[in-house]
Amino acid sequence: MMQSNFLNKNFYSVSGDKSVGETKEKFSVSVLLNPEHEVYKGHFPGMPVAPGVCLIGMIQEILEKKFGKQLFLSEAFEIKFMKPVLPDEKNDFEVNYEIKFLSEQIIESKVTLMSGDQLYMKMRCNYKSTYLPD
Repeated sequence: MMQSNFLNKNFYSVSGDKSVGETKEKFSVSVLLNPEHEVYKGHFPGMPVAPGVCLIGMIQEILEKKFGKQLFLSEAFEIKFMKPVLPDEKNDFEVNYEIKFLSEQIIESKVTLMSGDQLYMKMRCNYKSTYLPD
């Protein structure tokens, strides 16, 4: 199985996965960002901020692991960053997924990145794969 996992090596770790309800269409994953990751040395020196592209990549990697298939983001309808992710201040988050299988190849997703009741990011997009299990 091919997995990108370019971020999971050190940028974040998954500390919990809980399905909501009885279907695989809604689930949440607890993540812990590594405030010592080298990306923060350049983004930005003296005031580290988690790069949006890294957060988007993390969300995709978690989804790939959940379904055991390599995916790519084929369409992005909405990506909003409500609050900067400052790893020196806050590094534990919940990634909440609401997904719908549009076909065997396409997953529609609505995702939020939260800490407590604070919304940091939300996105609505489609991922594509060559095959997704039932």
